[in-house]
Amino acid sequence: MLVSDLASRPARPARSRVLRLRGLPYRALEDEIFRFLEPLVVTRVHLCRRNGEHIRQMLLFVVSAAHHASSCFIGRTTGEAYVQFESRHGAGEALRTKNRQHLGNRYIE
Repeated sequence: MLVSDLASRPARPARSRVLRLRGLPYRALEDEIFRFLEPLVVTRVHLCRRNGEHIRQMLLFVVSAAHHASSCFIGRTTGEAYVQFESRHGAGEALRTKNRQHLGNRYIE
């Protein structure tokens, strides 16, 4: 199947409203991720970190998206983020249209 065929197919709802993004620039900010995913409606972004002070925020995100956040650590960014969409359909649309698109000089999976 050609890539152009994939882009023209209607999005199917994802299994969850939360997706894990990998390959982010280490200096990416939440606002940049919101803009990258426009026009899709994103309700929350959590950048994964190691060894830092953001433990309370991460734990709150983990509680609401428990089975998705197993690889999140605290502190410096890891190049990964968990993104919560308004709907499963929005998450499915993100998978269809944003997978392997570039944010800065890095492509996102």
